[in-house]
Amino acid sequence: MAKLRESSRHSKLAQSDELFVLAARQEDKGNVRRAAQIYLAGARAGDSGCQLNLGNLYEAGSGVRCDRAAALYWHKRAYKQGRASAAHNIGVMWRNEKKFAQALGWFKKTLATEAKGLLKQLSQLLARSARSGWGRRGPAPWLSAGEEARGLAQVVAHQREA
Repeated sequence: MAKLRESSRHSKLAQSDELFVLAARQEDKGNVRRAAQIYLAGARAGDSGCQLNLGNLYEAGSGVRCDRAAALYWHKRAYKQGRASAAHNIGVMWRNEKKFAQALGWFKKTLATEAKGLLKQLSQLLARSARSGWGRRGPAPWLSAGEEARGLAQVVAHQREA
């Protein structure tokens, strides 16, 4: 049963990826209304890229009527799936409306989301470096020891604030 669910989940992800590609092609051809329809199908299926792009279309009124509430809804859905750019887009919307406190809150969320992704990548890189022997020869070759320590300290400090 678990394999069936996993297979079904994988199938849905593949379908939503295909929808994203199809919508992007339509958008590139100038068929923005059709692209919006396809992004909507992908967004409803849970594709964060489709959600993000659909939010952009609603915000700009491109291919759909301009709808701030719909733009916020789809950007927030994409943000909940880890899309930092969605938080940034919401921050820009608030900034453009001169609501700077709300904008700042979303810009902070952007940084926190990016930091989480960077921490994950950094931990993977450090694990690989330990396996390859960098740890025995010193810090990663492209960083001085001071740069490596400062960067880690800044990321950790930012994570604590978030």
